[in-house]
Amino acid sequence: MKIKLFLLLSLFTGIAGAQDLNRLFNTTTLHSKIPGGEREVCISLPPNYDNARYVHERYPVLYFFDGETSMGFYKAVTQFLSKGVYARMPEVILVGIRNKDRTRDLTPTRSFIKSPDDSTKRLFENSGGNERLVQFIKEELFSYINAHYRTDGYTILSGHSFGGLAASNILLHHTNLFNAYILIDPSIWWDNGYIAREAACIIPSGKARPAVVYMAVANNKEKTNGFNAGDHASQKLQEILAAGQDSALLFRHQFYEQEDHGTIPLPALYDALKFIFDGYAIDFKEVTNRSSVITDTYTAFSERNHHHFIPSLQKFDFIIRYFKENKKMREAQIVLEQCRQLYPNAE
Repeated sequence: MKIKLFLLLSLFTGIAGAQDLNRLFNTTTLHSKIPGGEREVCISLPPNYDNARYVHERYPVLYFFDGETSMGFYKAVTQFLSKGVYARMPEVILVGIRNKDRTRDLTPTRSFIKSPDDSTKRLFENSGGNERLVQFIKEELFSYINAHYRTDGYTILSGHSFGGLAASNILLHHTNLFNAYILIDPSIWWDNGYIAREAACIIPSGKARPAVVYMAVANNKEKTNGFNAGDHASQKLQEILAAGQDSALLFRHQFYEQEDHGTIPLPALYDALKFIFDGYAIDFKEVTNRSSVITDTYTAFSERNHHHFIPSLQKFDFIIRYFKENKKMREAQIVLEQCRQLYPNAE
């Protein structure tokens, strides 16, 4: 795990270079009609989005909470995993939802806890506004992103801590909003295990059936502030989701023994995206022995994720160039013909 973390940090700093990845995005203000007023979102496009060669490309969208502080590592991880011919995932559009009132917006019920430092004080009394945020996402944010950018209809929601709590609530009560969910050390302790109680009723009923759910849990045993009182609730949620797996629900739980609540987001996101896009990578050299390997791979991957995926034009360009450079003209022609079928307007 230490070696893995070192590699993740290396990729982060390597991609960032001298740039601040938290600044490499556009901030858009949406004038919402939903109570709560205007909201800001951070939007980052794939590196070749504006390349004239790839104007016909469409992209999945990865939405995440805490957009003002998290864009940097989301951008680094997604660019690393989607890079080159051996990419483990497609390039994605990133949409970070900035906080206005984090407690209010990311908690599904009105609740509070006593301060671990002063029992006379109550924390989180302004909670319980997650449904309004969901309404904003569903009725305004989706329509804005789909109208202004080339999206392909596949969406992922990711959240850490209270963001993971909000993502869990959407998973259970608004399942079809997203194709995949990443729950990073979610605050399942909230409201005496509210999410776990809801899951116990909803998941077995078959009402919630997303394609993919990845749940990452940190090692918080040394916490002394009382916020980890929901370990039992988190375990219960994990068991319910695991028991609910079938052909429509793919679930993976991972415990990160060497990570705490603050350090888990980076390795968890990396692992989650590899799980969601498991089967995306192509052993393209097999074209020599099986000409249909590219289409077969994407057919299987699409069935797994309940969404129609096709190879990107960039990937076709990489593969065709590789075969030509290695004097394998038969293979290059096979892949070129497959490319023309999917991208007839590409030169």
